[in-house]
Formats: sequence, structure tokens, C-alpha cells
Amino acid sequence: MDYDVRKTGWSSTLCGCTAGSLLVAMLDYLGIDGADAYGTSMGGRLAQQLAARHPHRVRALGIGCTSPGGPHGIGRDSVVIRSLVQHEGGAARQGPF
Repeated sequence: MDYDVRKTGWSSTLCGCTAGSLLVAMLDYLGIDGADAYGTSMGGRLAQQLAARHPHRVRALGIGCTSPGGPHGIGRDSVVIRSLVQHEGGAARQGPF
């Protein structure tokens, strides 16, 4: 199953529920008791939240390019941030990493 977080991709706002609770509701609707969860970036945060709040529903967890966010998140180094926002000739500047 490929999941669009509310108001991204092809999805729209369906309710006032959180993305995590909506994902669990989708699993319930589809009759899926347990699934392998993978997420990249914001999807990685969602996959981590799913595994932390509903561990019995997650058989395996894979995440990429993500952090837990909130008080446990680690911010990007200022050099990395500058390299992401500075442009030279229309392309993002390569950082020293």
C-alpha cells in the first residue's frame, strides 16, 4: 500500500484525525493486522510513530533520510542547511560532506 499524508499527493483533508491514526484506520479497513512499514523523510517519522504507538501492527520497520522529530530530533548542521538553500547556476551547491 502506498500512502499519501493528508493534503499531499492525491489526498485531501478527510477528517481532523492525525496522519498516524488515519493510517491505522486504513489498515483496519483493509483487514491488515500487521505490515512492514517503510518511510522516507516525513514518511519515516510517520512509520516511526506507527511502530512506537502500535508495535503489534508493525512486523518490520525501515526508515530513510529521517529523524524522530520533536524533542528527540537532531537538527541539521548549519553547513548542511546552507548547502540546501544556496544556489549556484540554478542547482543546489554541493556541501563539504
